[in-house]
Amino acid sequence: MGKHVGELCNMTIADLSKFMDSLLHKELDFTSQGRKIAERLAKQLHLFLDVGLSHLTVLRSIPSLSGGELQRLYLMFHLQSQFDSLLYVFDEPSAGLHESENDSARQVEITHRFRKYRDRSGA
Repeated sequence: MGKHVGELCNMTIADLSKFMDSLLHKELDFTSQGRKIAERLAKQLHLFLDVGLSHLTVLRSIPSLSGGELQRLYLMFHLQSQFDSLLYVFDEPSAGLHESENDSARQVEITHRFRKYRDRSGA
């Protein structure tokens, strides 16, 4: 069950998200602040999953990201900031995608997730 910070940082976002979710569902003796931090971290990790960045690790540096990965990271930050007058134009939606995400069904799924965030923010 226990992992040190180095192990957590080397996990993919998908694996780290599963790990955090499993911690939150166990009967652990969290302090109230500890539980809030764990819940916030789990929520942030789900955002990475929602924009298709599940393959990244926490230790991945910004300069090593592809153009598509960087655009998704920016999009994730914009979606959670709840701007009400931001326009995104998706030109060449498959450019820069990780090979695990370069299929039509996955792209449609991600587009639906973007709409979900838009609708939730009231934009």
